Amino acid sequence: MEKDILPVVDPLPREQIISELTKDKLLRKTNNGNNEVYVFTGRNAPSLMHDVGRIREITFRYAGGGTGKEIDIDEYDADPENPQHQLIV
Repeated sequence: MEKDILPVVDPLPREQIISELTKDKLLRKTNNGNNEVYVFTGRNAPSLMHDVGRIREITFRYAGGGTGKEIDIDEYDADPENPQHQLIV
């Protein structure tokens, strides 16, 4: 039995995502490439979490997996008491 595959959600506006990349979430700058590493949760950066879930679903589908849902955000990402911390570069 095949599961229904929903279309992946559209990306949020770039400005909305960038607005959540604040100094309090900046972990460090990288040694090479002038990149920045941020740590956040879905609670303190819902737009970032939305985009991570969107990209996660796209990536896993491309590799033959994925949830089949429009976004890959699970109970660990959305836990109101102890949400999973996300690292992005």
